[in-house]
Amino acid sequence: MKRYGVIEIWTTEGERYRGRPVAEALFERIERRRVGARCAVYHAHAGLDESGTVSHQRLLELSADLPVRIEVVAPWPEIEPLLEDALEVVPYGLIGYRELSVVRHRVRHRLFPPSLRVRDVMTPEPTAVSPQTPIREVYRLLMEAPFDSVPVVDAGGRVVGIVTDGDLFERLDLPARLGLLERTPAEEALPGAELDRPVETIMSRPVETISPDALLGEAVQQMVAHRRKRLPVVDETGRLIGMLSRLDVLETIGSRGALWRTPEESLLERPGTLALAEQIDRSVAPIPPDASLEEIVDRMARTGDRRLPVVDEAGRLVGIVTDVEVFEAIAVQGQRTPSLLRRGSRWLDALRGTPSLSELQRRLRAEDLMAQPVVAVSLDEPPERAAELMVQGRYKRLPVVDASGRYVGMLSREALLRLALGPLQSSEPHDTIQGDG
Repeated sequence: MKRYGVIEIWTTEGERYRGRPVAEALFERIERRRVGARCAVYHAHAGLDESGTVSHQRLLELSADLPVRIEVVAPWPEIEPLLEDALEVVPYGLIGYRELSVVRHRVRHRLFPPSLRVRDVMTPEPTAVSPQTPIREVYRLLMEAPFDSVPVVDAGGRVVGIVTDGDLFERLDLPARLGLLERTPAEEALPGAELDRPVETIMSRPVETISPDALLGEAVQQMVAHRRKRLPVVDETGRLIGMLSRLDVLETIGSRGALWRTPEESLLERPGTLALAEQIDRSVAPIPPDASLEEIVDRMARTGDRRLPVVDEAGRLVGIVTDVEVFEAIAVQGQRTPSLLRRGSRWLDALRGTPSLSELQRRLRAEDLMAQPVVAVSLDEPPERAAELMVQGRYKRLPVVDASGRYVGMLSREALLRLALGPLQSSEPHDTIQGDG
């Protein structure tokens, strides 16, 4: 048996908290606390209150202020703060609580509530550009902004295209991704003629969009099926009103992580280990600490992996080498030249086998370049924790380690979205969790 509590609230349909029904306001408070609580609202057909007022719902009396009973069931340590919320939110009525001995608390593990809609998660009023905006301005915008794409809209605000960092990289044949070029003057990466063209010449179209009223699960399914990193959100006329990105979804998932770190008094199941393991990309092989810069550059250019895990002799993760560290190490040595970033050459390809860098390649090792301490997620942590870490560090991929700290693979944002879809489509509950006795 585990010790839970039940908060019971007797009020009426007409009571409001800051203009909202009290049940709605209370549920919002409970959701923000991220506790393993269950709530229900019961509407009566008739009632009698302390003043002797009788209320009932006859066929022609649908506006009667009928009684409402709200129940909140939660682990005992959470009852006191939830009770404080109830006392503030419910202005008039009867509020009480009692203990409840729970023998089982079975849940389906969902990474976000199936009732969430796109409007609840999207970024409203996103930055947009017109088809005639010069590439130079879009280039500068994406360099300075925290986002990596911008929608293109016509004079009426309707979406006609989108420009992503990938569009700039591929269609302008940039020598490096924007995350590296932000460390380089634009003139070294692109000739002026390219920058002065209108953005409509390189934007992607047609654009997949989503309605703000669509379920978030539908949007995630669309993202995964078509491998989209973001979706413009449009109204019924096609006018842009928001943007939904993978990071927006992961932020929603990560914010629910506290739900799976409830006190031991809770029976709430904490699944996720096996599901997380199934989504790991095991193709990204690690490198040793003594791997040379030449080996690192060759590996990145050959495989396209921009984050290489560094492991010791026991296979434990000790660091991460990214293309940022490689690029900056070369810049420090004075080797970042326009020839290395010349148009038409990928910088890693240009760097491979460059005679002037041979001495540098022999001297620098992975242990000199790798970032420490390394941010990783453990196999025994829930996927919400992985999403939380990705959002905090804006990581697109996270290394995964076992209980001993040994590297087992990489986890991507897309993999977490695939994982989020599974429970939404499943009707099977997780295994029963029984009490101690």
